[in-house]
Amino acid sequence: MVLQDFTTWTETDPDDCITVTETRVTWTAADGDGDSYVVDDRGAGGIPGDFTHQFEVNIGGMAYLGTLVVWSLSNTADFTNNEDVELKIKDFFGDTTFGIYDWGGELEIESGAITTDTLYFVTIARVTKTYTLTMRTGSHTGNVFYTGNGTQTGDLASRYLWGFVDGTHT
Repeated sequence: MVLQDFTTWTETDPDDCITVTETRVTWTAADGDGDSYVVDDRGAGGIPGDFTHQFEVNIGGMAYLGTLVVWSLSNTADFTNNEDVELKIKDFFGDTTFGIYDWGGELEIESGAITTDTLYFVTIARVTKTYTLTMRTGSHTGNVFYTGNGTQTGDLASRYLWGFVDGTHT
């Protein structure tokens, strides 16, 4: 597995809620309505076809009703393309979930309730046009918490890989 060097990605943080190191993107006090994000421009068609992306996520409780994007693919730098695919953390009245969604409304894979202050190892795989979301607790060898899949019918090639988006870009 190739690790990303997040210090080479573009960080925009007017809300002062992101910390980036070589191996980690950390956010604190993100309110789901900000303008902060971390993105890597892979060039036109830079993320083609099949892939597997793996990462860890630990959500320390969400004190608001909202959504944060922790991973996304898009063809535009402002999420205006209906082929955008996002892994979101949603909180609705204390019910916190992970899910993969696209803006066209055709792809929806939702984990059900997750436990805050728990480390999750996330695998997102795309084969042909089928996405599979697998979540483990603890680490890459932890217990499988959730596995689900769904199909995207839009264009597969993407230009931008997002490591975090707070609010208004979603």
